[in-house]
Amino acid sequence: MTRNKAELILHPVRLKILQALAGDRVLSTRQLAQLLPDVAQATLYRHVQKLLQAEILRIDSEQPSRGTIERFYRFQEDNAELSDAELATLSHDDHRRYFTTFVTTLMADFERYLQRETLDLRTDGVGYHQVALHLNAAEMEEFALALQAVVKPYLKYQRSPDRQRILFSTILMPDE
Repeated sequence: MTRNKAELILHPVRLKILQALAGDRVLSTRQLAQLLPDVAQATLYRHVQKLLQAEILRIDSEQPSRGTIERFYRFQEDNAELSDAELATLSHDDHRRYFTTFVTTLMADFERYLQRETLDLRTDGVGYHQVALHLNAAEMEEFALALQAVVKPYLKYQRSPDRQRILFSTILMPDE
């Protein structure tokens, strides 16, 4: 059961869907298809259904559209978190595959940003860099908690006309 939950959530296509819906975003399958042009429409629908059945996605609203009902989906993040025990069941190849999907999605997000007519990295708040920290286990835990404390207050803000969606990605790993 544990392994199945991890495979369900961390499947490359489903991970792309969840990343597209992250941050309280509400999208239809049509909108998801536009954001994920590399995923065939039939494949997209199949994976959305699997995530719905597992209650990782929920239907947020429905609207009539072209003689049918268009459904808008929301990510149920609490239902998608993997425990330490669940993460421990993953193989090295599983982690490699899921990390590759994460980085590929990150690159696609940046490429979409670069497609804008005008770019102003400073005004847009765009940045990327890597730093090396020298921390023991306790200091690493303290750092992670401090980072969570900085980010948490900003998670409460909802989508509005005066707010743009900002992607904040972190990758922490030991460097031997």
